[in-house]
Amino acid sequence: MVWIAALLTAVIATERGDVQAALADRQTLPAADHPFTYYVSYSSVLAGSDRAELVAASRLMIASTSRQIVLERSAPVPVTETLARIDLRDLRWDAEAWLRLVKRYPYADPSIGPPLVVRADWLTVQLADANESPAYYELLLGTAPKTRDEWLAALNVDKDADPLLRFGLIEEDSGVARSKVRWLESFPTLNGYAWGTRDSVEITPENDPLEHPDGQFKHDGEEWIVGVPKLSLTTRDRGVLQVYLLSNGQGQRVDKAPVDLVEDSSRFRSNAEIRNPGSCIQCHGEGLNEPSENGLEDFVLKGAQLFANGRDKLAEIEAFHLGRISLDRDNEGFGRIVVALTGMDGEQAASAFRRSVERFDDPLELSDVARELGVAPEAARNAIANQTAKGRNLSARVVGLAHGRTITREAFEERYHELRSYCDEWEAR
Repeated sequence: MVWIAALLTAVIATERGDVQAALADRQTLPAADHPFTYYVSYSSVLAGSDRAELVAASRLMIASTSRQIVLERSAPVPVTETLARIDLRDLRWDAEAWLRLVKRYPYADPSIGPPLVVRADWLTVQLADANESPAYYELLLGTAPKTRDEWLAALNVDKDADPLLRFGLIEEDSGVARSKVRWLESFPTLNGYAWGTRDSVEITPENDPLEHPDGQFKHDGEEWIVGVPKLSLTTRDRGVLQVYLLSNGQGQRVDKAPVDLVEDSSRFRSNAEIRNPGSCIQCHGEGLNEPSENGLEDFVLKGAQLFANGRDKLAEIEAFHLGRISLDRDNEGFGRIVVALTGMDGEQAASAFRRSVERFDDPLELSDVARELGVAPEAARNAIANQTAKGRNLSARVVGLAHGRTITREAFEERYHELRSYCDEWEAR
């Protein structure tokens, strides 16, 4: 039976209905597939452009957290208008890591074990903010790396490659680094690409890249982008989706970067600090961002002469700094894969991701709470009033909903089952 709920003149399938649809769909699959088959629901967002954006955002986030090369196997498979199926094996996700993640799902019925269906907006946020959980790393790599070197090695990036195979530049007008000076470096990888940056809170002789063009300078933080290869069987395009890491100057993984070092102009989840990977997704809608002018090359073109300790060292510096850098081919491959995955170009998909996260984080009014509980707003108000009439001591946040106040997403999730029981009791009267 599919349960439905009315919101004004709109009728939407609730997550309860999606659970029934998921159970029916799973019965069409071989029994051996059941332990690896789960579902994401889009019912928490009304039909229309908002839901279309959530579908695109969740597909982008899920596929980007998968090392599966075949794109169609790394994306949710539509089942109904509000439901899609994922297979942990196709995504190359560790089942135990998935169960650790969904154990924290605040909307699950605690009496029936791990949820079969999770909300797409909740899952998108969990994967997009490593401060919420380590799921981004655990699902992508099977474990949460402690260091940048562990992460790079797991993604087949050769950080210790011949220096002559590495290249980059010193960016002197960075829009991210607070000091405006940033070291960018490309590392060899089997497929795709790998770029790292090094930033310092303050530029001094010890940590100024221009004073140390061989890269031997102190720094305070790093950002890493690796393009993971993808192939679309539908469009036959080859390209990449990007994965991200932040680390401190010693190469230890961090999940957010301090604002005195770098700043998130996109304000992911309203934060100025860069949070991995959500800030990076919002910032890199078109793939790799074109750097500003090459600082060392500018010196040379204006007549400065390079010196180094030996001919080999001089050759390494010249090979690193003085070649033209073009990101067009990499970004074209990224763009084609994003279109094949979401039906949107990179900037549109990044905007859909941003708005989906913002909608999830927005404070909830009574009508929002009612929709997410699968009842009409008046029924939710009556359910709260019914508890008050019985003399029960309710949370101020809950009572406030019936009087025009809002509730934060965090507070709503903490009280979800409380509110759910109030609505069930009201409907069963």
